[in-house]
Amino acid sequence: MLENKKRKHHYVFQAYLKKWVNSNEKLWCLREGKVFEVKTNNIAFEKDFYRVHRLSCKEIEFIKLFFSKYSLAFQKGVDDFIKLSKLISDDYRIIIVGLNSKQMIGLVENNKILDIARNNMTEDVLAEFEGEAVVWLNSLCDNNISFIYNIEEREKFINFICMQYYRTLRIRNNALLVLKEAETCFVSDQFPEGSLKSENLIFPMLWLISARCADALLKSPITIIVNKTATGFITSDQPVVNLMADYKDLKSEVSDLIFYYPISPNIAVLVNDHSGKTRIELKTDKEVEKYNDAIKSASNKMIFSNSYTILEKYND
Repeated sequence: MLENKKRKHHYVFQAYLKKWVNSNEKLWCLREGKVFEVKTNNIAFEKDFYRVHRLSCKEIEFIKLFFSKYSLAFQKGVDDFIKLSKLISDDYRIIIVGLNSKQMIGLVENNKILDIARNNMTEDVLAEFEGEAVVWLNSLCDNNISFIYNIEEREKFINFICMQYYRTLRIRNNALLVLKEAETCFVSDQFPEGSLKSENLIFPMLWLISARCADALLKSPITIIVNKTATGFITSDQPVVNLMADYKDLKSEVSDLIFYYPISPNIAVLVNDHSGKTRIELKTDKEVEKYNDAIKSASNKMIFSNSYTILEKYND
């Protein structure tokens, strides 16, 4: 029996958003001037969002060139990633000559399997990784950060944070603009016009940039933020934000990176904050609102809360 093709691809995973749901298993959402309740499976998704597209030889060459300045170990990781992608994205090259009816049925089934694999692969990988991440999120909600002192767990957690930053609709759309420019800016004898297509490159590039970002952050400090006020943290369709970036001016140069990630209305984490603190307690609404404003500024179309009242403050 063929696995079902997954069409509803969530770019903010549901188990994360469930930290903001109420007794009706719904959370509050502000979108386009309206505040409404919604279930997590009906929000922050796009049809076929993570579908794998076939990479041409020139697109593979471009990816390798882009990451060529990094370590040999990372470049090997790039090669391994490309090999994995090609297993799913390459078309079957089968000459149909003298096939009987049973063989024809088998070929059709293979093409269906390939089509399903293209749609499901990234979604399945993310779901598996996020299933493991739920354990970390629950630990953080219990004010337990002991897992970060395990080297392997820490590396996985940093990778998870970076993945949540780069996997979203907003980052995809911003990166597409850059890759659209690359389609023309890189036109040369090496990359003839039309040899690079941004829609094919987008997720391989973001996946590898995420991995590179995680490598750079592996030894960075991790800080837990405990919200002691009645004003809860909000989150959004861009749940991880760089506090050093100006999301109102995307062309401005960013010289540093501090990732902020709210885990629940009461708990958040910072990655690469050099305050020297492993734990911060917020005791005033003004302190909380600073982080909530950062989430609102970086959001694409939606912000989420467990409180209607909190979202109404941002409905301007």
